[in-house]
Amino acid sequence: MSNDRYVSPLSERYASREMQYIFSPDKKFRTWRRLWIALAETEKELGLNITDEQIEEMKSHADDINFEVAKEREKVVRHDVMSHVYAYGVQCPKAKGIIHLGATSCYVGDNTDIIIMAEALKLVRTKLMNVIAEREEEYEKVHKLLDMVLAVAGFWILYETIKIGIHEYKELDALNTFISFMIPIVYLILIIPLEYILELYSKYEVLFVRMSFKEAKDKKIQRRHRWLVIKVCKLSVHKVMLFQKKYWCKMYSRMSVAEFENLIKEFRGECNNER
Repeated sequence: MSNDRYVSPLSERYASREMQYIFSPDKKFRTWRRLWIALAETEKELGLNITDEQIEEMKSHADDINFEVAKEREKVVRHDVMSHVYAYGVQCPKAKGIIHLGATSCYVGDNTDIIIMAEALKLVRTKLMNVIAEREEEYEKVHKLLDMVLAVAGFWILYETIKIGIHEYKELDALNTFISFMIPIVYLILIIPLEYILELYSKYEVLFVRMSFKEAKDKKIQRRHRWLVIKVCKLSVHKVMLFQKKYWCKMYSRMSVAEFENLIKEFRGECNNER
């Protein structure tokens, strides 16, 4: 039986491979071992007699879970946590006495449940954003159609205004007539850049929301990321959409400053090649 996925009729039918792994025995017991390592490191900092050698031994076996040993031990002790403490101790004889030292079963059980549920929710959030991104392409044709309708309406207003002006050109010296003549023209001239600015703002807003899902929660880092993106995209809706389509997906929460700058460098290179 595989230990790298959660198995049930519903999970096999509906859950993704990633979600099955998050709730799998492998993920669960690897998390237990990471919690035991964190416990040992903290207890050492507080002055308990724990050595670096013991901690390194625990780290060297953090991922290779000996399931069969734990399974056989559980037949004897009838306790899942103590069975895995024992199995971990078999692999780490020097650290055997400090594994789970001073802790209760809730330490690994409850904390692992919280970690797993948090990771599952992050996966749901990521997949939801991907669905939204895919559906945006479906609405792109509708958006272009609306732009065309607005453009036709604007030119029609301009045409009617000019036609009225030609028929009534003798009265154009009258101030009120002149103002009436100029208002639609000024409106048309102003509405085009205003519409573009609103479009640009909305694209930036969507991009930054998506970026926030793949960034560290450090506000300083987030501001720097946004500033680097704005420096390249400037007032180009096309560039914002290009970054959102091809480069946003390459980000991840623990991305270093150098890695993000390399991503921006790659993005800038593609923008320059399009010229």
